[in-house]
Amino acid sequence: MSTEMESSRINESVTKFITYVEDYRRNLNKQGVWLFLGTIGCMGLEPTWLKIIALFITFIIFLSNLFIEFEGEGRHLTYDEAMNQIRKKIDCMSCENDKVYWFACLDNIKKYRLGLFITFYKSYIYLISFIFYLISCVLVMFEVALH
Repeated sequence: MSTEMESSRINESVTKFITYVEDYRRNLNKQGVWLFLGTIGCMGLEPTWLKIIALFITFIIFLSNLFIEFEGEGRHLTYDEAMNQIRKKIDCMSCENDKVYWFACLDNIKKYRLGLFITFYKSYIYLISFIFYLISCVLVMFEVALH
């Protein structure tokens, strides 16, 4: 395979991975809005045992909606799994200069798109909603303990 074709194949994989990361974060934030609304609905229920059941069901529903498929793989992959697949493809390249370039690209992606701060920054809606959900669960536990 020519080096141009190899680079094109890697470029396509990297582009799909970046799209996967961005799509996942958009989905996460969209789910966060619904988690927030679902939690508010759960907290309005009486009696307390019904709140507990509703909060549990809400957790199951939103947990199942978090996972989107990585295009081309047909299944959900963690970021590390997807990056390892791309690394394997880069390792198979024949040109050492291209390998160095693409490994540097992956390092930049990891640093600037997958870092902890950028993850919080890009997924803040879901994080705030999940914290609200956890606080609601703790409040229901206190409610149970007090009765």
